[in-house]
Amino acid sequence: MNTLAILPIKGNSERVPRKNLRPVGKYLYGITEIKIEQLQKSQHISEIFVSSESNEVLDIVSKLPGDKKVHLHKRDTQYAGTCPGDVWVKHLSQQVTNIPADNIAMVFATAPFFTEHDIDDLLEFYADSEYDSVATANEIKNFLWKDGEPLNYDPNAVGYWPLTQTLESVYEINSAVFVSRHKDFVQTGNRLPGKIGFYKSSWMASLDIDYPDDWKRFELLWQTYTK
Repeated sequence: MNTLAILPIKGNSERVPRKNLRPVGKYLYGITEIKIEQLQKSQHISEIFVSSESNEVLDIVSKLPGDKKVHLHKRDTQYAGTCPGDVWVKHLSQQVTNIPADNIAMVFATAPFFTEHDIDDLLEFYADSEYDSVATANEIKNFLWKDGEPLNYDPNAVGYWPLTQTLESVYEINSAVFVSRHKDFVQTGNRLPGKIGFYKSSWMASLDIDYPDDWKRFELLWQTYTK
């Protein structure tokens, strides 16, 4: 299983300033250093492609330890910041055309509890599946409503308050990892091409650092579970 990890890293974040480089615990470069270490330890990641608009980020990554080849890509600022996801993802798909790989795993440093073990389990799940692409997701089995009506159950058939374990599952993509075949990613510019499946993450592996409260939660959990 030859998988290229694509790791997009912002130099700065609007909601949580410098979250990708804030020191945490023994990691001077925070979640960026943590994610690179996880990718270096993964059994199924063959090479790593890091894309950033920040020279500081790329310089730091170039000096982090590890035996796997790390490709550094300076991203034009028009494909960073508030650039729509569809646009910058398609741009990255064209930057990895000539890097040989069977699969692509787009990973994010903002999911620091999605470890190398989770990455390997996800890639094995994908290899054994019938899906063209897979996203990590939170499975939600709860009472979901929209516009005054239930979304995931029929109250006329099962009542208004059935047992939650009987409800239809709804999946929330948590953006820890997206997996697809290399050729499909390059051809479509889409990180979820074809038939899509979901890999259910644990509550902790699903943590995505997007807002200041997420960072506080991450620091508390990191201090507790990494002692």
